[in-house]
Amino acid sequence: KHSPGPGQNFVYGDVDGNIGYWCGAKLPIRTRRSSLLPLPGWEKESDWQGFVPPDKLPHLYNPPEGYVASANNKVTDDSYPYYISDLWEPPSRILRLREKLGGTNEAFSVDDFQRLQNDMFSNNAKDMLPYIMAAFKDSVLGVPEEQQVMEYLRNWNFVYSPQDIATSIYQEFYVHFLRNIYADEMGDDLFHDFLILANVPIRVTTKLVTEDSTSTWFDDIRTDSVETRDDIIRKSLREAVVALRTRFGIETKMWRWGDLHPVTLQHPFGLKKPFDRIFNIGPFPYGGASTAMMSGEYDLNQPFAAVVAVED
Repeated sequence: KHSPGPGQNFVYGDVDGNIGYWCGAKLPIRTRRSSLLPLPGWEKESDWQGFVPPDKLPHLYNPPEGYVASANNKVTDDSYPYYISDLWEPPSRILRLREKLGGTNEAFSVDDFQRLQNDMFSNNAKDMLPYIMAAFKDSVLGVPEEQQVMEYLRNWNFVYSPQDIATSIYQEFYVHFLRNIYADEMGDDLFHDFLILANVPIRVTTKLVTEDSTSTWFDDIRTDSVETRDDIIRKSLREAVVALRTRFGIETKMWRWGDLHPVTLQHPFGLKKPFDRIFNIGPFPYGGASTAMMSGEYDLNQPFAAVVAVED
C-alpha cells in the first residue's frame, strides 16, 4: 500500500510455503470506464472519485491452483468493480505459463525455470493458423514455393526457434496482414501509431479473425470488389512469400527466423555509424516473439529486429 506507482505486480513466497500476489498501485476511481481517449477535464463527471483502497486492489493468497503467475496479462475478470486499464498483453504468454506451471505436481528446479524463461511456444500462433489453412482449402497460393510453404505451416509446432522456417513465414504474413486489414481505412499516419504498442493490434486482430469474419475492416476500400477475411489472408501470405524470396532467395530452407529476427545489443554511442561497429554487439540470430514466453518483441513498424530480449 506504500507503493503508489507506477503499478507493479508484487509476488510473494515465504519459508512456510505460503504464496501470494498483490497489485501495488494508486488506482484512481473513475466515473467513466475508459481512459483510452482524453476526457473533458472541465466536466465534473470526469473527475476522479478518490482512489481504490489497498485491500480492494487485485490480490491472491495461497490460491487453490498452487501457483502465482504474472505475464503482463489482464489480472481481473469483468466482474472487478474498478476500471484499471485497456492495455494488456495478449493472453498467449499467461496461458502458456499456466499450462507449464499447472501441468505437473512435481517440484520445479532452477533448470526448469530457465527453460520456462526461454520457452518459445506461441498459443496465439496456434489459434491463428487454422484460419490461414482454411483460407486455402479451395484456393491455391499461386507462387512457385507453394508446396514447401504449405508443408511448413501444416507441420508447424508453433515454436519460434531461431532455426524455424514456418515462424518466418507466419511473422512475415502477419505484418502484411495487419497492413492489408487496416491501412486502407486508417491511412499511413494513423496506421503507424496503431502499431506502436504491439499488444493492441495483436489483441484486436485475433478477436477480429476468430469472432468476426464478415467485418468491414477486411474490405479494401480502394477496390470495387468487397474483400473477405479469407481474401486478405490469401493476399497477405502471397506477399509474405514474395518478400521472403526477395530477401533470402528461392531456397525456403534459408528462410530462418533467427536470420530474419536478429538481436543487437546496442550502446548509446553505437546509434550512429561508424561507431556502431565499435560499441554494438551483434547482430545474433534470435528466437521468440511478443506472444511467446521468450518475448523477442520487434517493432511492427520496422520489422523484424528484436527490441525486447532476455539473456539465455
